[in-house]
Amino acid sequence: MQSTWAAIVRADKEHGRACVYCGSLAGHAQKSIPVSQVEKILAKQRTLSRQDNIHRTMHNICQAAHDEQGLDGGGPETEGHATFSSCVCCHHWVQRRCKKKMYVFPLQVLAWDIGTMRAIARKNMDHRVVRRLSQALTAHTEGAERNYYVFMFTKQQQDLMRELCDLDIKDMTSHISMHYHRQNGLSMFTTESRLVERIRRSLHDLPDPVSGPCTTEHEGPATRQEGGGRA
Repeated sequence: MQSTWAAIVRADKEHGRACVYCGSLAGHAQKSIPVSQVEKILAKQRTLSRQDNIHRTMHNICQAAHDEQGLDGGGPETEGHATFSSCVCCHHWVQRRCKKKMYVFPLQVLAWDIGTMRAIARKNMDHRVVRRLSQALTAHTEGAERNYYVFMFTKQQQDLMRELCDLDIKDMTSHISMHYHRQNGLSMFTTESRLVERIRRSLHDLPDPVSGPCTTEHEGPATRQEGGGRA
């Protein structure tokens, strides 16, 4: 099965380049960025390097881009140095956050959110971004290349993302909550009362008071209620 790996690391724009951040091969407007920009973000993630598969994959992609393009990636400019392409959505998302002391890539936040329902940053990822990334990862037509990054997610997570692609924003929290509940063996107990409340509302098909029409981000750690509870 062919993936977009080559489209991420190659420099040939005529055959299409995939976004280095989300792997999308869609023909939207793209920005050219130096490989060194991604490497600087990776350098800030020293504590993640051993256990995070997305970090390790991004590191390997940077090395592959240097080898494929045969250019030095250490300079700040794109001309004469190895480059990646970034879709406009990911480019704007990264530029708003890349100067933080500890920065994580969009797919790292997505994996953390759907896997734990906890915020890796101040807030969980906006559900509109969750849906866009889910569409980028799972979009596939027969005979076309599969998004390389989708293989870093479990089959259950891929199934969840396919469901999220067609949902209204207001319905996404309940689907993510039920996925979390199933992945934890339908346990009656959890460590945080906030998670208990979300699972309870999903089980009984109740509306989520946190995610209104415009409020699509979960509350962050500052408003987390500790103490656990029963679903």
